[in-house]
Amino acid sequence: MNRSKESRISKAILINEGLQERAEDEEEPISEEFVSAPLLSISEAAKSLGIGRKELYRLIEWGEINTIRSGDSIRVEGKSLEAFKAGGKTMSV
Repeated sequence: MNRSKESRISKAILINEGLQERAEDEEEPISEEFVSAPLLSISEAAKSLGIGRKELYRLIEWGEINTIRSGDSIRVEGKSLEAFKAGGKTMSV
């Protein structure tokens, strides 16, 4: 291999390593929060809690119930409903 080709390859390696190091430095921390199944519709979740949809939306707004948005629909995390029930919390308006 001639000297000029070796030089270009070395430069390319150094540039690649530099970019890789910069990317590692700028990498955002990965969130460890995951949504767990089952995911319920608003109506199903409200029925499960024995409350109306309006009250469920209030709980969601207050951060008592976890949801995920998928396109135009909102799904309620089943685990979040169970935690709410187990916590013995009630609706106080």
